[in-house]
Amino acid sequence: LNEYDFSYFAGPINDVLHGKYLLHNSPSQYGFLSIIFLSLIFKFVPLSLMNLTIVNAAIVTLGFILVFFLLQLLFKNKLFSLFTIIFIIFTNHTIQIMPEIVFLQTNFIRFGMWVLLALSICLREFYTGKEYKRLVSILTYVALTISFYWILDNGLYLLATYLTFVTFNNLSQSFWKTVKNCLQEYA
Repeated sequence: LNEYDFSYFAGPINDVLHGKYLLHNSPSQYGFLSIIFLSLIFKFVPLSLMNLTIVNAAIVTLGFILVFFLLQLLFKNKLFSLFTIIFIIFTNHTIQIMPEIVFLQTNFIRFGMWVLLALSICLREFYTGKEYKRLVSILTYVALTISFYWILDNGLYLLATYLTFVTFNNLSQSFWKTVKNCLQEYA
């Protein structure tokens, strides 16, 4: 266990569990909603570095299950999705230079909101022109909003990603027509 890295989560979670207000008298580098979410879990599970590791592993597992579900939505092929998720898990494990240091910094607790955004965009594309399109668009905006409060830097990355998606999805021959199409996307 890397106590230094885990302290960015464990310290603020401990403060919230003992009545302190997050971001008022307890600093946190890893966001507001992520700490609140974890503190809700640790109201029922004793807070320790080992339990934080176990909860983290469970969340990572659920994150990979969501990615597998997303792959099935995109490719509609279970075998291809299975091989792709195995490759993603293998790559995620092997590219970390020092896994004991960056484990919490690169996992689904910190950067997992992209999966919810990707799922909402896939649903939105699936329901284009249908009666649920507005509801699914609202889900996309809710995912973006939650990501800002989950962890700010992740929210900024997702906003840039979403704006890039909307821009490329509405490209036209003319710059101003592209801008107009993008603005209509939000109306």
